[in-house]
Amino acid sequence: WTYFFANRTKFFYLKLFHLIFYQTKFVFTGVELFFKTKLQGCDTVQFTTWQMAAGAIGLFLYSVSFEHGPSHWSLMAVVYLLYSGILASAFAFVIWSHLLSKMEASKASISLLMVPVIGTLSGFLFLKESLNSITLLGIALVLSGVWLVNHTGSTRISNSY
Repeated sequence: WTYFFANRTKFFYLKLFHLIFYQTKFVFTGVELFFKTKLQGCDTVQFTTWQMAAGAIGLFLYSVSFEHGPSHWSLMAVVYLLYSGILASAFAFVIWSHLLSKMEASKASISLLMVPVIGTLSGFLFLKESLNSITLLGIALVLSGVWLVNHTGSTRISNSY
């Protein structure tokens, strides 16, 4: 109990993180279902615009509720915000929607495993981070797994019991 009382601020923020995380997943699922049923005939870019707008409203509400203190805006802060929100996130969502329209969801979801690979390689290329043999082995295993799942010549396992 001594540890708990000494670190109760950490526990509070951990619980708050879990609350926000699960709320976000719940809201994302609900919004996704709403958009899939109500905006089925929409263009992918239009769909992404609505999705990003709904997410921005939720993030703004969380920000107003939990963030306190001064904020320091600069040109670079705005550029980073626009890049992260519009270019990176919206572009990735358009690609994701396109993948889902062209292939099975189970195969498309495996492509999400490429995110850590791209992040690791980006850190190596742009931030001069080192790559050790275990990391390279992990990258090779992830790439092999993604390739195996998405290989067009794969055979299906039947559900006969």
